[in-house]
Amino acid sequence: MRVTLGPFSSSRPGAIAAWQASWWAKALQAVIFAPLLETFIFQVLVIELARRCRFSVPSQYLLGILVMFLPHAWRYFPYGIVSGIFMGFSLTYCYLHWRERSCPYAFWTTAATHSLYNALVAVLLTAYLSYKP
Repeated sequence: MRVTLGPFSSSRPGAIAAWQASWWAKALQAVIFAPLLETFIFQVLVIELARRCRFSVPSQYLLGILVMFLPHAWRYFPYGIVSGIFMGFSLTYCYLHWRERSCPYAFWTTAATHSLYNALVAVLLTAYLSYKP
């Protein structure tokens, strides 16, 4: 049994450098850029707009879950359905909970939570796809 993770394995030695660059670029995008951008769009913009329009807190939750769910379910169907609902709920809860303290604190806490989740998924998915019995 052999388990290999991410950039540390390749069956073709000539492809190692290109594969490593691709893996690191995808990891950087998934763990750094996507959480920052998605938190800003799906939580800050949407929930703050809902707050300014005086939506109720349950409506803010539903709106936050919906805007996180739709693009993830659409892009990663069928797995994105569960992920979109789970992360939509978790990140919306995180943002609204910490929003009581401040908007910047809510943003950074939610982005960090999203980043940790994406890092865990990246490691588990890489381990699963790299598993060779």
